[in-house]
Amino acid sequence: MLIKPGHVSLRQASAGAVLIIALAWCGGLPRGTAACGEDKKPAGDDIPRLNQDLAVLRFLYLLEATPEQFQRLHELARETAAKPGSPKPVKASAEFVKTLRDLRKAMVTGDHDKIAELDDKLEKLRDEEKLTFDNHGEITPSARKQAPQALHLFSARQAVNYLTTYGDDTPDPIDLFFDTVDVGHGLNATEWKVLRAKALSEIGWMIAGLDADAARKISQQVEPLLDKAHKWKPDELAAHQAETEQSLHRIMGDLGPTDVLQHILEYDLAELLSNPRLAAIVDELQKTAAKPPPAAKK
Repeated sequence: MLIKPGHVSLRQASAGAVLIIALAWCGGLPRGTAACGEDKKPAGDDIPRLNQDLAVLRFLYLLEATPEQFQRLHELARETAAKPGSPKPVKASAEFVKTLRDLRKAMVTGDHDKIAELDDKLEKLRDEEKLTFDNHGEITPSARKQAPQALHLFSARQAVNYLTTYGDDTPDPIDLFFDTVDVGHGLNATEWKVLRAKALSEIGWMIAGLDADAARKISQQVEPLLDKAHKWKPDELAAHQAETEQSLHRIMGDLGPTDVLQHILEYDLAELLSNPRLAAIVDELQKTAAKPPPAAKK
């Protein structure tokens, strides 16, 4: 399976992080109070929109964003967000859709126990129903421009904690190259073309960052290497692995691991800024936090 930047299971986040976000979103009130628990039915019942909502909520959650930070992101979204499109409908079971809605509600209200439970359930249902869809869409030119500067909004601690949630799936161009070759051995020609295109796109931005032209040139350089490796049998691949890695390093130039990590952060942030639901979600979080506590019953 190809690495999908920003697609991180919430069960990997710490309970402490959940509590911080819950308190920040709910005005410091304990989970379960009316100010944090009374919300309307989630806007947008369709699966694509619910997935876009969760993509925003996951990012803010995993980065432990403060109200001040997501307010700034809200301001940037006016310039960077893509226009709402008409995504293809996704067929799924009623249980899957309900779990999506429940997870969305739990993340808005900061119910950290429910978040972990529902995220595990959603992942299981997605596997059982063999559902695949893209939560992010295309990155807008404005988001590519603004993301590197927007990264300065966050602290080193937030950046490290966010990257830690990737765990063993932290994107790496060389790992992705050889993972793609391994998976490609079991695919037909059409399937290979799809897999190759996605891998080349991801390797491109991992090495070149958000510069679309530079990333495209990197992809073009890597493509013949990937096609060549795809034709090798496993024993041939093992025999040529060292020289293939050397060729990849020549393409990468003086790129170091910290550069790749910076590109991951910038790319994920650019996806967030491109999300047409970013401003609406931040608005909802602010309204939820602003609700006054209920009057005490006499």
